[in-house]
Amino acid sequence: MKIAILSSYYPLIGGAEVFAQEVAEYVATKVGEADVITLHPDKSLSKFELINNVTVHRIGVSRIGYLRFLGGFLRLLWHVLKLNKARNYDLIHSVQDGIFCYVGTCVKRLTGRPHLITIQGGNISAGFKNDLSGKILCKLQKWSFKNADWVHVISRSLAQESERLGAKNIAVLPNGINSRLFKPMDKEKIRRKYSLSPKEKIVVSVARLAPVKGVDCLIRAIGLLVENISALRLIVIGDGKQRMELEQLIDQLHLNNKVQLLGFIPHEQILEYLNMADVFVLPSRHEGLGIALIEAMACGIPVIGSNVDGIVDLIEHEKNGILFPPNDEKELARALDKLLQDENLRRAFIEEGLEKVKENFLWSSILPKIEDIYTELVQDKKEAKAFKS
Repeated sequence: MKIAILSSYYPLIGGAEVFAQEVAEYVATKVGEADVITLHPDKSLSKFELINNVTVHRIGVSRIGYLRFLGGFLRLLWHVLKLNKARNYDLIHSVQDGIFCYVGTCVKRLTGRPHLITIQGGNISAGFKNDLSGKILCKLQKWSFKNADWVHVISRSLAQESERLGAKNIAVLPNGINSRLFKPMDKEKIRRKYSLSPKEKIVVSVARLAPVKGVDCLIRAIGLLVENISALRLIVIGDGKQRMELEQLIDQLHLNNKVQLLGFIPHEQILEYLNMADVFVLPSRHEGLGIALIEAMACGIPVIGSNVDGIVDLIEHEKNGILFPPNDEKELARALDKLLQDENLRRAFIEEGLEKVKENFLWSSILPKIEDIYTELVQDKKEAKAFKS
């Protein structure tokens, strides 16, 4: 079986990129051959690279708005059609809506290849402007969903959105985590390594610095707590366009010695920061699922998340974590205060979280289900072709 995966990819790291990498490497190891075809503006990266038996094709793209989309669309389409002619793919798998999804749909219409779309985002229709370009993109999105053979989503809320957009066959399968990497470690030992006191109450969040992730809400909640909990520290891992705004907020609230914005750090090192935490928080205003929450639970860290989208598929309120209304720093502060002050509650959440991860969120159980979808799509195509002949 030969699979073409259209997706953003390594060295980018996020839910979609991790999913694409896990699927591609699984295909290359157990199913057949995997080609990842991606767009990347960094000219220093190799245009062609073999990574863990996965062939990665990187296509350069302009950094300028409309030119980037149109040029990227045409170049990606041309490359995928060219590769398909040479490689004769059995299936096209587009990860995320947007340009990869639109190109995958065009390839399906032009070649008849089965097309699977995977959606990771928290709000599929968010971001479309109310102008001509936005209306065109919205129509392309609906066209893609209606023409997809299957749409795979990572949460129930995304399944509902996909159905509204015209998807016929929908599979709900969450993202998974690498259980060999994300696991409980010695908290005191890690804190000593980073010169942090065992008495500090440490809150960790892993999120892109963008308004949708709600990091500003978390910082304000910390500001409400510092008088009650003096030895309090917030560590935020991730970078983004909102960084300067968040730095100004930290300064305004006089939290410079309480809040650290670490920026990007390697995925493997995130493990240590999770394991030094007393509580993990994901305060998103929209969230497809929240892979960082799963990783935190796998490390034995009690979690708090906003009551939105896919997060409610992960956190059962007051059973394995706490949910709070999005954008409500007062409720988030109350949840943090409650969890940081109650060691028995933290232990109960840790136990429940570890069990939930084991039962639902391991790649070892999720990837074979993706393979089942591949097999069904390819078999359906063969049977349809045999029927026509």
